[in-house]
Amino acid sequence: WNEKKFSQVYMWGHGDDEDEKPDCVDDDTWQSMMTDPEIQKKMQEEVDQLKRDLKDLRCDIIPSGDTSWPLPLNVSRLITNAQRMFQVSGGAGTS
Repeated sequence: WNEKKFSQVYMWGHGDDEDEKPDCVDDDTWQSMMTDPEIQKKMQEEVDQLKRDLKDLRCDIIPSGDTSWPLPLNVSRLITNAQRMFQVSGGAGTS
């Protein structure tokens, strides 16, 4: 992924455009995300960690860039379990 694609996927709310709000985030949560400095700090920490993880994947774990390289986990099961644990249904907003 390039920096632009990464930003489009993971960095929400960089601007005043309400259309940037993802469908999965309700209005009150979005407002908090945009105005609460502590939430913004935590979100930035998450983005920074994602960038470090991506760098580790590219440079240390899969330096060849071969996307067919198997990861040591079942991603589908991980996502399904997280959705079940946090009671998230596909496409529905969160509280």
